[in-house]
Amino acid sequence: MLYGLAKFMTKAGIDFVTATYAIRKDDDSSISIPDGDLFHFVLEKKYQLIPREGADDYTIITCDKEPPKYCHAFGIDCILVEKPKTRMAFKETAAKLVEQVKPISSQ
Repeated sequence: MLYGLAKFMTKAGIDFVTATYAIRKDDDSSISIPDGDLFHFVLEKKYQLIPREGADDYTIITCDKEPPKYCHAFGIDCILVEKPKTRMAFKETAAKLVEQVKPISSQ
């Protein structure tokens, strides 16, 4: 959609780099960059992102497809599950998730 914008901006004297090049160091725009990766890149450039020592670990469980992209970009555990269609499917999914996220010390 914005093919050629880099040349236009550079010609106008604006320091400009495409997201593709900034993140992956290539110009292949046929491979998309998830929004979470782009957001993470921009935050790292503006803020010092360091893990908090002693911070709790979290796992996000979701049926939505976008949160896992952001979680991946920030190193947060995230499990994408299909939305159960029946009560029985919900119970089966819940039981599997309990086993999947149960702390090792309690197993």
